[in-house]
Amino acid sequence: MRKQSSLIHNHLIMKGQCFSPPMKTATARTWMIGVVESQNMSLLAEPIAKYSQAPGNRGITVMALITTSHVVAHFWDEVIPTEFQLDLYSCAPIRVGELVNSLSVFQPTNIKYKIIDRSDNANYCSNPD
Repeated sequence: MRKQSSLIHNHLIMKGQCFSPPMKTATARTWMIGVVESQNMSLLAEPIAKYSQAPGNRGITVMALITTSHVVAHFWDEVIPTEFQLDLYSCAPIRVGELVNSLSVFQPTNIKYKIIDRSDNANYCSNPD
């Protein structure tokens, strides 16, 4: 019999808009380090940031592997205000207020989020087969 995990399995998804998005990958990487620190988490590897020129998806994507999982954000800068989405999965508590504070450098607005419980106790759908 499998022992039930005592770890937290939270998955935060956030979306919003901002008026001053990161336009350089170095800025996005530095910001991501601050995000990880704001969550009292530790980097497993240095953040990676890339700028996409693809029409309809233009903007910066930045990601960090953390010891408790991952953080990824994308900023679509073809529209004003810029749209962004952020995904944080962690086996540690998520500090939403600190995460919102870390976004303040980008002048965010209309922030919405939800936290999904992905623990063994969560209500999962079964495979329809």
